[in-house]
Amino acid sequence: MKDHPGFDEFVLSRSHRLFRTAFLLSRDHMLAEDLLQTALVRAWSAWPRLDGDPEPYVRRILVNTYSSWWSRRWRGEVPSAELPEPQAARPHDDVDDRDLVLRALGRLPRQQRAVLVLRYFEDLSEAQIAEAMSISAGAVKNYAAKALAKLRLDPSLSAYGELPGQVPHIPAGHERLAGVHQRVRQRRRNRIATAAAVIAVVAVVVSAYLLTPLGHRRSEPVHPSPTPSGQYEEGRRIAAEIPQTPFSRPRTTMTWTPIADRLVWFSFSCSTETEGKFEVAVEINGRERFGVRGCDDARKSLQPREWGYDSESYPEAMGLTPGRPVVITVFVRARDGKSSLPPVGTYTAAIAQEVPFEEYPLPSRHPVLEPLTRPSKAQENLRLEADGVHEIQTVWTGIFVLHARSQTPGLLWISLNGERRKLPISFWTYDGTSDHGYFLSFPIGVADPAYGTPVTITVEPQYLTGDWFVDIQPGTPGG
Repeated sequence: MKDHPGFDEFVLSRSHRLFRTAFLLSRDHMLAEDLLQTALVRAWSAWPRLDGDPEPYVRRILVNTYSSWWSRRWRGEVPSAELPEPQAARPHDDVDDRDLVLRALGRLPRQQRAVLVLRYFEDLSEAQIAEAMSISAGAVKNYAAKALAKLRLDPSLSAYGELPGQVPHIPAGHERLAGVHQRVRQRRRNRIATAAAVIAVVAVVVSAYLLTPLGHRRSEPVHPSPTPSGQYEEGRRIAAEIPQTPFSRPRTTMTWTPIADRLVWFSFSCSTETEGKFEVAVEINGRERFGVRGCDDARKSLQPREWGYDSESYPEAMGLTPGRPVVITVFVRARDGKSSLPPVGTYTAAIAQEVPFEEYPLPSRHPVLEPLTRPSKAQENLRLEADGVHEIQTVWTGIFVLHARSQTPGLLWISLNGERRKLPISFWTYDGTSDHGYFLSFPIGVADPAYGTPVTITVEPQYLTGDWFVDIQPGTPGG
């Protein structure tokens, strides 16, 4: 566009590289084009302020958009009784090496997939990936290691070596540029309409204020405060929440008392119109915990229910004493440590703690339990089930991938050569259609046996009152 010199040329000459990244993340041409154009429109707003090569900045917007928006966008999908009309054949539908890799990438969690795409397809360094995804370099290494481990265990890739790097793409041409221009114009119209609506609301409020008797006017606004929750969710109790708080109040403090030495979960997020420059962090008794979270786009609703924890997520590991109150501070800041917070922005947070199964308020039992559907078992896979064996001997292959289902709430404790894992596979509802994944390996500090060494896997059900099963997929020797 004329008011943004160089933008049109960038879209025409270089957006095909970004489309490659979008396609590898979304695995669909139409969705990739939508993701790319969304990122380009957001970059257009900041174009006059960009110095140097704009491609890394646009790529960072693309990855952040994918990470924060893509997963939420498709949570509304529901099964259909009839299959949709098949699309026309595409080049990547052929069953070849490239297709197998793309399908395997699609089975990875979105953060792990993004790290592999940026590292091995875009050839970015760990530092560049950390900057693009707004995470630490250590998190990049962790995601990459987990993703590669899963790919090594993927049976569809067991006969293949290096990952193919060619990805089909649709040339940008003027069609993509026209689409971006149309979105920019629509964005301008939306902002004008929003501004007009705000002005109208302000006029109404001011009029009402002027007409209200002086004695009934409120002297100052009321800010949101931390509130106790008491809600329960997937085996945890939400102890306290901070509602959506404006950036004008950049720090919020609350008191929390840990209960026993139980696993601690934390969720926090922030939202502003300037992506990639601001973040939200948490301090417990003056020490930062749980890393940081980059701010999402302000137009998306905040959902503080993406829980996280790490190896130190126990009160004693954090130097806390169960039963003694601690001070938690949630705050927003600029990543460069210099920029001022924007006037528009909000943040929110919640803290929860593990609840023992016998104390958890379970839902009412269904009068009739639906039978479990058991997927077809691959020849090399093993299966433990309620009416079958609970212990099986096999050989060590580096790691095991477990998938479990249950008709009823309860726990499945997994032991490897008699070493019980610290966390069980847990079920909290009567929904028998959800798969619960689990990686089984020897704990830290215990040396792995040689490949081919006999090992014993044991499942101990607890509190389960219906049917259940666990499928065990061996890893690939040497993988």
